[in-house]
Amino acid sequence: MKDQAAQSETVLRAELEVAQAKVRDLQKRLFGRKSESRSGGNELVQTQAPVARRRPRKEWDIRTLCNAPELKGLIHPKRP
Repeated sequence: MKDQAAQSETVLRAELEVAQAKVRDLQKRLFGRKSESRSGGNELVQTQAPVARRRPRKEWDIRTLCNAPELKGLIHPKRP
């Protein structure tokens, strides 16, 4: 009975070590330093310039309304 308990404890301790090693590895991956980032150096790093995002164009604009022929006299009435 003691031998079986000792053997079971050995197996469980080995499994615990494996699980703890996995946890350490995952924590290092998640919270550790990034491998490609460097704090300094003379190497030029080529990065892409940020893409300027344009605002979406409105379907109508006040300038297009002012130039509409059916509204021409209403918006800019001709003065006598």
